[in-house]
Amino acid sequence: MDSYIDFVLFLGLAQGFFLIITILFANKKSNTHNYYLILLIVLFAIVLIHQILNRKSWFVIDNFLFYFSFSTPLLIGPVLYFYIKGLLFKTSLQKIDLLHYVPFLVVIIYFILRDLFGISHLDSQESKDETPIYVSVIGSFKIIHLITYSIYLTVLLNKYNRTKTQSREQKSVLNWLRVFMLLFLTVLFLGVFVFVLGHLDIDYPPILDDNLPTLGLVFVFYFIAFMSIKNSDIFHIRGIRKKYQDSNLDYTTKDIYLDKIKNEIEKNKIYLNSELKLQEFADTINISSNYLSQIINEHYNLTFREFLNSYRVKEVQSRLIDPSYRNQTILSIAFDAGFNSKAVFNRAFKKFTDITPKQYQKKYASLDH
Repeated sequence: MDSYIDFVLFLGLAQGFFLIITILFANKKSNTHNYYLILLIVLFAIVLIHQILNRKSWFVIDNFLFYFSFSTPLLIGPVLYFYIKGLLFKTSLQKIDLLHYVPFLVVIIYFILRDLFGISHLDSQESKDETPIYVSVIGSFKIIHLITYSIYLTVLLNKYNRTKTQSREQKSVLNWLRVFMLLFLTVLFLGVFVFVLGHLDIDYPPILDDNLPTLGLVFVFYFIAFMSIKNSDIFHIRGIRKKYQDSNLDYTTKDIYLDKIKNEIEKNKIYLNSELKLQEFADTINISSNYLSQIINEHYNLTFREFLNSYRVKEVQSRLIDPSYRNQTILSIAFDAGFNSKAVFNRAFKKFTDITPKQYQKKYASLDH
């Protein structure tokens, strides 16, 4: 059984390093949040290495390598926080954010002082497993630390999910983060379960030792690998969104601009202007034409012209079943809705409704009788 577990752990570790190389070198220009993801994978790998060395009894307790790997979980919460925050809001690291790393530094400083000045009052513990007290104390602190970050990040994701408007890109990112957090919480729960179980005077199967959460970490590596293939636009591994990869438009500003676009389209019906150009629309709502084009492309997956025509088709649909327009021809209604070509109108109508204008009119006329 142990040999199988060792094989899976080493396989997971190899997958972790493969992920790091893939995300790091697949794009010439990577986003900041990708570097946080790489750092997160590195931290998971260090935790995995720590457990492997413990399993093989290759670790010597009371040396700096042990202290560092033992303290590594105190970095996971902050890095996960910066990754999620950066991916959702495209925010950069501020000086005050360095405070997130204070708990890790405090523990490392304790270990350094412990070695330099022989601080050993937390070394002994009168228990059967003879685990040093500092291991239990810092272990408990690591769990509380991770739980605190997990709760905060879960609340943050739920709050973001209630955002008024979300593009397909935002929804894709949010779904990825919610599933990732669920998986992370599962591994954390296993870790807490094993930690508590280890401090109880009861017998339990060997698989419920540190192997359980460690195998969970292996699954995390493979999950990230799978998602990097399925949703490569999130990781930018293949550069699906190269067109806008240099854009400085963040999600919050994009939502504000999207509201402006919708307001001008739905309330003021600017699409009725058959001569409307991209720049004119952008000037009307006071945003750059590049941002206007980007938002329409990413949120609706349409070009500017297709976007206008989609609303013009809706306008025609509405008028075709309105009795007050019964005396107008279909083409006349189309021109009043902003179309300036019969051929363009027919193509657009068929594209957005899957039927012709005449078929649509007959279909709904029959429903009135």
